[in-house]
This record gives sequence, structure tokens and C-alpha cells, in this order.
Amino acid sequence: LLDPGCRSLVVALTVTDSCSRELTRERVCGSNCSSATLAFAACIEADGEPCTYATTGKPVVVHRAAIRDPDLTLLESLAHAEAMAGNWVNRSFGAEDGTTGHIVTWLTPAIYNHPEILQRLKWLAHTSAVTAGWGVQDFDALTVRCAEVLEYRSGSATGLGWHWDAGSTVTMVAMLHTSNTSDGLLQVSTNCTVDDVPLERGDVAVYRSRHRHRVTTVTQPRSVFVLEW
Repeated sequence: LLDPGCRSLVVALTVTDSCSRELTRERVCGSNCSSATLAFAACIEADGEPCTYATTGKPVVVHRAAIRDPDLTLLESLAHAEAMAGNWVNRSFGAEDGTTGHIVTWLTPAIYNHPEILQRLKWLAHTSAVTAGWGVQDFDALTVRCAEVLEYRSGSATGLGWHWDAGSTVTMVAMLHTSNTSDGLLQVSTNCTVDDVPLERGDVAVYRSRHRHRVTTVTQPRSVFVLEW
């Protein structure tokens, strides 16, 4: 995504119907597409493949019980306050696979009042990037792009289709509330391979934002905290 043309295509695809990916590429760069843009486009345009940008690093880094319960409770309290203030919306995007989206509550700017949590989580994300071998340059210069609590339940919030987090470099998902069921699974796709990422309360998953991911259909309520840089 350091290639400007490739990045422009990713941004355009996030606001374009998935049936028009080839037309989107033509509109973005036409006959002047860079080799990186063409390679990326060829990968995601392959019929039936959950393919995404190739990587030689680990697809996802998981930290078990990485967030202490007091911090989890604080994040839940922030989300409750922001939801009561009306800072939430039902959102759905990604490939059509029978899911209906999630309920998102924005924690910015409220979370900036808790720099100690942000500092610890950024250190964890930086450590993950180094461990995984993603080659993220100047990690310290990255700033929070979004901080959200996502709720999944029945009706209009049963999961999320394949997508990537355009505009971000690293994504962190922390489980707040889970259930006894094995559904509602985070999946990350790299090199045309899908990795299941089961999480319990306090567990954290970190992955490159450009790698496609989704949440499979949920049958019991659960919620996660998401932080992107």
C-alpha cells in the first residue's frame, strides 16, 4: 500500500459496489496502473477466492488475556456513555455472505482522556508488528485513526463480510464480551488462506489493516473493542 495507485484503488473500492471492481480500477488509473495496482486488482478480482495482498509475515498475532479486567470495564463504560449520547450507528459493509453488519459506538474523542491505555495498546501493536515481520516503518509516528466498540447480536448486527480497513496500517481487536458458542469468529485472509482467530474476554488480535477479514454469523451477543492506527 505504499504504492499511490494501489492505495487509491483500495480507497475507491471501499465506496464502490463490489460488482464494479474492474470499472473502479479503470476509473482510478486506466491504462496507467502501476504493476502493484495490477497485481492487487488481479488478486481480488479472482472469482471465488478470498484473496488479499500477499505477505511473508505472520497473518495475525494473538495475545491471550492481554487487557486487564479494570481496563475492559473502563472501555465498556466509555462505550455505554457514548451510546447514551447518541454516538452510535448500525453499519454494514464487506462482501455479501448472509451477515447483516454490526452496531458501532465511537470512542473518540473520549478515549483520548485515557492516554495510559492508548500507550499500552500501541506498545502491544508495535510489538506485534515487529514479531510478525510486517515491516511497518516509523510505527511511533502512527496516530489513532479510529477507536470503536462493535456489538454483534441478532437482527441487523449478525456479522460482517470480507473487507479491509482502508486508510489504516495496523488493526487491533480486543474481545470484551463473548458467548459459549463457537460462531461469530474473526477470520483473517492472507495469501489466499483463511485463518480462524478465536478470542476470549481480554484476548487481543493484531493484524495488518490491508489484510481482508470478517466476522462470521453471530447467534449470541458479543462485543469487541477495535483500535486502528
